[in-house]
Amino acid sequence: MKLIFRKTGHWIWIFFITDVIFLFVTWIINPDSLKYMVPFLLLFSIIAMLAGTALDRKNMEKDEAAISAFLDRPDEKEEAKMCAYFEGNEIVRTAVEEYMRTRHLVMETGSRMKDYREYIEAWVHEVKTPISMMELMLENHKDEMSPYVYERLQYAVRKLTEDAERVLFYSRLHAEHPDYCIESFSLSECVKEKVREYEPFLRENRIRMKLELKPAGVVSDRRIVSFMFSQLLSNAVKYADSERGKILISVRAGANTVCLLVCNNGKSVPPEDKPFLFDKGFTGSHPDRQKATGIGLYLVKKYAAKLGVDVLLEDPIPFDTGFGIRLVFHL
Repeated sequence: MKLIFRKTGHWIWIFFITDVIFLFVTWIINPDSLKYMVPFLLLFSIIAMLAGTALDRKNMEKDEAAISAFLDRPDEKEEAKMCAYFEGNEIVRTAVEEYMRTRHLVMETGSRMKDYREYIEAWVHEVKTPISMMELMLENHKDEMSPYVYERLQYAVRKLTEDAERVLFYSRLHAEHPDYCIESFSLSECVKEKVREYEPFLRENRIRMKLELKPAGVVSDRRIVSFMFSQLLSNAVKYADSERGKILISVRAGANTVCLLVCNNGKSVPPEDKPFLFDKGFTGSHPDRQKATGIGLYLVKKYAAKLGVDVLLEDPIPFDTGFGIRLVFHL
């Protein structure tokens, strides 16, 4: 209604000014006839304005119907109908052409991104095969190599697996139809399984680990939670003290929450870096973090948001230095 009034408001002023001028002329010519002309002019003006408003409203409804039909199915046929309906209106024609050009570009970009994501996922699954073969060969030929060589190769395999998983989860981050598998599972057992996988990684970096795992169950996607924990663990190993590295992993259950804490005894996060710690590509101002990709914690934050898990930077922590990250699962 407001739009109609804005479009027909000028007609109201035209009728008003015309009536005033006509009444003024009538008063000059024949003042006695003024009392007969006023009701007639008012009635005529009201009828004319209502008829004009109804006509404008009908035209607006036609315009809206034409635009809605085009937006519902913006193909070449509807584009031709739209241009024919607004024939002579260069603004509408230009807007329609620009819309179609932009829509085509968006669809083409989306198709390329989908193909790229599918290729990355296929590549990760393919590369897992030789990694699994390497793990099998290591186990079968463990006695044929020195403990040092065996540990080094285990570490390399673990790094390859971690990097492949990170690529896979990054490619799936913005998937249109994510394949979540929500189930009830023990968070403590999930953590233990992942810690066992990371034992070569921990030994290679001479990390001492302390586990405080209380029995606690959560309802979430176990595969994603396991990946999130692996990123926190990898991050803790990377930034633990280079000489006497220590990591604390804690699982505790509260009244309505279950908390998973991973912290290390490395250098603390500078105050100016804390607001950006989970941003994509952020490595911080400290020299030790300049070689990082800034992707691991970013993925943790994004997937936590999808699963309804809170991610908190823990400060203070049990160690004198370092930092911790807490995942809070709501029951």
